[in-house]
This record gives sequence, structure tokens and C-alpha cells, in this order.
Amino acid sequence: MRAPYNVAISINQNKYKIARLEEKTNNLAWFEISKGELSNATEVNATIDPEGYVQITWEGTEEWKLHNNNDYLVAAVYNKTRDTADTYLTSQQRTDQAARIPLNEFSEGDVLEIFVYFHVHQFKYITGSKANVSNSKWVGQFKKVSEPLIKLI
Repeated sequence: MRAPYNVAISINQNKYKIARLEEKTNNLAWFEISKGELSNATEVNATIDPEGYVQITWEGTEEWKLHNNNDYLVAAVYNKTRDTADTYLTSQQRTDQAARIPLNEFSEGDVLEIFVYFHVHQFKYITGSKANVSNSKWVGQFKKVSEPLIKLI
């Protein structure tokens, strides 16, 4: 699964230069985790539920791209405060339209950048293919506070 991520790295170099010139580097809205051929959701939102989980919901698909009902959601969380990242391979399929991501390992004051993308079911996986994953989507920047989390941007 390296090909989509290698492509994203190359793209990010150019995107960062542009973001820096436009002074838009305070968040990672410009950043891509993956650049693939699988369809992503057309709309992605995140809220914080009372139990302290990030509730991610999505709707629609990019109709001009390939997708399967059993594609899985992946969430990537970058902890800007600690400069660490975690990837959550969820069991939620595209048709579920919602997933919960735990935040118990993050400390109060941590600033988090959350991204999502889809990956194909293991039986549809093609070695080295960009069709295994979708482009990533930036969900937003959040800060963990005593009330579980607030969305900054």
C-alpha cells in the first residue's frame, strides 16, 4: 500500500510551499495522507460525543471514482502538540456512514489534526495499486480540554 502514500508525500512538498507563501500553515488542511483512486466521501464531519470519542460521519461518494460498499474508513490523528501520529483502522464500512475514534490516550491541551480516508476490503486489495485507498480528507483541528474536545477550525 505504499504507492498512494508516496504520491501524497511528493504532492505535500509543493502544497506546503504554497501554504507557507499564503501563510496558511497554522493547520494541516492542505496536507494529504494518501492520494489514491478510490472514491472518498463527498462530505465528512466530526463531533465529540459525551463519552469523549470523536464521532466521524460521512455522506456521498465521488461518483466518478471506483468504490465498494464494504470499503473501510481509516482515521489518522496527528498530535501537533507532541508531534506524534496514530492511525485507526476502523471496522466501519462505507455504508455505515459513521465511526467513533477514542481519545483517551491524548492529554488535556493537545492539539489534534484529524484526517480520514477509505481503503478497500482485504479481498479487493491489489498490491501497489492507488485503487486501494482514497484521497485523504482533513476533518479539522481540535484541542482536548476538560470538556472532551473543542473544534478549533
